[in-house]
Amino acid sequence: MNSPPTLLRQINRHSYRVCVVVTNLLLAVLVANNVIEMAARGFWQTSIGWVFEVNLLLAIWLYFLGIFQVYFRRGDISVDVLMRKAPLHTQRWMAITIDAVIVATLMMISWYAVQLMQVQWPFKTPGLRMPNPLFTAPVLIGSVLMALTMLERLLQRLASPEHLPSGIAGMGL
Repeated sequence: MNSPPTLLRQINRHSYRVCVVVTNLLLAVLVANNVIEMAARGFWQTSIGWVFEVNLLLAIWLYFLGIFQVYFRRGDISVDVLMRKAPLHTQRWMAITIDAVIVATLMMISWYAVQLMQVQWPFKTPGLRMPNPLFTAPVLIGSVLMALTMLERLLQRLASPEHLPSGIAGMGL
């Protein structure tokens, strides 16, 4: 049986791979929609009514699944100028504290996304009548995936006596 950190690592790796495929497909559809819209405007002087709503939905999904990929690859920006001046032991505990706060914040965002989706259920978009929670679901999914990634990073820091780098080194991509 897998230990929780190993299981968490496997979940994060699998989620990352799925999100890479999904975001690539979303981007391809977004580009295709825009090409179709430009052709309609250029050749027939008309606009396709559904393109705006669909592109907005795709862009939101692309953004929140994409930001998870950034967190997973440790591509998030961190300013370590002050941290590097502190003793190594202090650096480690500051990093642990920061990671714990990030996990808590992302879980709070997830909770609020669920609350918002419950409020949104009766409402639909004006054009295609898509359920409004479709626009909030990527916030929930992205924040949960980022929280799991940061939880893995936090558990790595807690298990390691030395300071782990902020960068991509050691991620085993």
